[in-house]
Amino acid sequence: MARTLRDFRYIAWIFAAVFFIAAVLPVGKLGGTSNFDKVLHFSGFYFLMVFFLQGYRNKSWLKMLLISLAIGFFVEIVQAGIPYRTFSLYDFLADASGAVCGYISYRLIGDVNIELVGTFGFIGKIPIGPGTIASFVFILIVYFLNFTNQFVVLFTLTATIVGVWVSSYLEGKWGDDPSQVVIDEVVGVGFTILFHSFTVPILLSGFFLFRFLDIVKPWPIKYFEKLPSGIGIMADDIVAGIMANILLTFLSSGLINISGI
Repeated sequence: MARTLRDFRYIAWIFAAVFFIAAVLPVGKLGGTSNFDKVLHFSGFYFLMVFFLQGYRNKSWLKMLLISLAIGFFVEIVQAGIPYRTFSLYDFLADASGAVCGYISYRLIGDVNIELVGTFGFIGKIPIGPGTIASFVFILIVYFLNFTNQFVVLFTLTATIVGVWVSSYLEGKWGDDPSQVVIDEVVGVGFTILFHSFTVPILLSGFFLFRFLDIVKPWPIKYFEKLPSGIGIMADDIVAGIMANILLTFLSSGLINISGI
């Protein structure tokens, strides 16, 4: 199983499937910033190209690029036939730009791109408290970029799947459950805040609840940590996030006006 979870051919196609699923969902507005969807298209196809190149190292880079572009174009064609979606040339150009930049980046720095994901922008390489810092940075991003619940759901589920492969690969490179890998803490705090209002009291309460559970690891969190490879790395944080979400639900309903501040 560990060998499969380090083979990026699988996650490349799973990641591509995520684009098709997202293309047909009526997710509505995802973030509060202008042209945020173009950022998503660019970054999504950047890493799609990286995953393809990492998985098919002996294949032609041009073939991988054409496959990525074909996926982007087909997604837009599918959206053209959905009443609440439209074909967007600008989205496709963002896809193409991301794929090209992903190729250039992979040729220059190789699997450092994989480290970029696993360490959440290299935060994981901070020597003190990288998991705490990464989860708090994600909370700040959610708040200041006005992310919607729809986007946090989409991001958290996608990052969960990608995180299994990335953490499995980096575990093989850096050793068992490396502290540099913090994508699991980001996913965990993502599960914590799902379906809550993203106000300061809610986000901070969720952050502290998650970090407490993730550090103390009461049952059954400790059990899930023992699962193999990247599954174990991700699973204990997911369970901690779900437990924190339940506690946050009771907390927010019991405190006066906490969800309205």
